[in-house]
Amino acid sequence: MLKNHKNLIVTLLVSLVVVLAVFRYWEIAENFLITMWQATLPFIGGAMVAYVVNILMSGYERGYYHVFKGETARKFSRPLTLLLAYATFLVLLIILLGIVIPELIDSIQTLIASAPRAIQNLIEVVQENEWLNTHINEFFGSDASNGLVERVNAYATEILNGTGTFLLGLLTSVTDIFSALLNIFMALIFSVYVLVSKEELGSQIRRLIKTYLPSFYEPFENVRKVFHESFRNFFTGQMTEAVILGVLVFLGMTLFKFPYASTIGILVGFTNMFPIIGAYIGGIVGMILVMTQSFSQALWFLVFIVVLQQIESNLIYPRVVGNSVGLPGMWVIVAVTVGGALGGIFGMLVSVPFFASLYKLIRQDVLRREARQLLRQEEEAL
Repeated sequence: MLKNHKNLIVTLLVSLVVVLAVFRYWEIAENFLITMWQATLPFIGGAMVAYVVNILMSGYERGYYHVFKGETARKFSRPLTLLLAYATFLVLLIILLGIVIPELIDSIQTLIASAPRAIQNLIEVVQENEWLNTHINEFFGSDASNGLVERVNAYATEILNGTGTFLLGLLTSVTDIFSALLNIFMALIFSVYVLVSKEELGSQIRRLIKTYLPSFYEPFENVRKVFHESFRNFFTGQMTEAVILGVLVFLGMTLFKFPYASTIGILVGFTNMFPIIGAYIGGIVGMILVMTQSFSQALWFLVFIVVLQQIESNLIYPRVVGNSVGLPGMWVIVAVTVGGALGGIFGMLVSVPFFASLYKLIRQDVLRREARQLLRQEEEAL
């Protein structure tokens, strides 16, 4: 008992000395951390690429084993599925960098340029409505509606210019950071090595933990499984759902002859990657874009997008995604907000499965503690 107390005191003292040293020599520590981050970034990027490609490769392997049987076929499974998975990943990457991001930037620029026209159309509708016009004048004073165009235009243009500049800078910086820091060549090479020997690497990590931290092994395995399940289900489900919704929006808008069909289709598909709030963001921005051409068309577009989202959420989403997020709506909004503040668009995407994993782990712990308390109460009752 005394030995344990001594070990705890020594650990606390060493930790305190390390913390004080870091604060005292913060500039040196900061430079060291930045250097280490830059040195390990290609390998972190490679591990991330390996994780995404592994999801594709595992799917291809299941299909391969379903079609081809026998020991000879198994020898070729890993090279073939690995090649197919990387080809798919590169195609998706080219689509993202070559089509989706430029379209998003173009839609933001179009929104900024066309916002005054959309506001003008909206205010003209208000001014032509006698009932609304009378109430606006009563509330703000006589002839308030006459100056409404200039005031709203001024405020909206200022807000949209600021927001647009921020979003364009964010999207551009994301693209630049992605291509500059990931160090594509090193990351891809490292990810190939990880995937080729993933079973061996997993076995080595488990052996190390069992040897040096045996009491930590079961909690580690549980945390790993929860995080893996959350991230895999989220990305496969949400990406599939985003593609389906984006294609449906494009086809529907083309059929009903709405403007900006391709731009809004890509925009709605991309924003749908963020559960709960993404659909609203894409729908509102799409309506504003359509409003630049026609106010009546914007209203019909609103009806179209609401009906489509109801079909999607009640028929398509449960079958494609199910409960893959596993996070209540309120916490999804918190996760997206916090993730966006800390890591931009990438943070918003990663934060949802990360929070979902924490939510599942905390729920597991609460249920476990409740079961212990119930068992203790039953024992005391006896």
